[in-house]
Amino acid sequence: MRITVYASGSTGNCALASMGAARILVDDGVSLRRLKGFMAQDGLSPGDIDAVFITHEHSDHISGLAMLTKYHGVRILANRPVASRLYGMIPEAGEYIEPVQPGASPTHTSSFTTATSRPQPVSGSCAQNPTTAKKCRAHG
Repeated sequence: MRITVYASGSTGNCALASMGAARILVDDGVSLRRLKGFMAQDGLSPGDIDAVFITHEHSDHISGLAMLTKYHGVRILANRPVASRLYGMIPEAGEYIEPVQPGASPTHTSSFTTATSRPQPVSGSCAQNPTTAKKCRAHG
């Protein structure tokens, strides 16, 4: 597995986890333009992302989701509480949000177990909210 950290800090968090042909973005707190630039350095584009996993819904972790889903239709995976809050914060991305069940193991490197406990194959080619604008304790 290869982990590439594109951004880390209060101005945005974003990393790409790659294993074989599977590519999972961990958080998307950067603009689509910045993400394209980061990925281009590795010969990739946002269309190569299978899914994005959101750790929590602070703006520095989700600010790029609306544009990423709008232009690339990338699935958004998050635990049930985070997914529930994302529906309200980024309604335009709602059709791409999928709750995942903590502790469930995927049956294949390019599939995930959703909250319904069914394996779901990965397909896939600026939220600003007063609630998330608070500085994350983890980031100082």
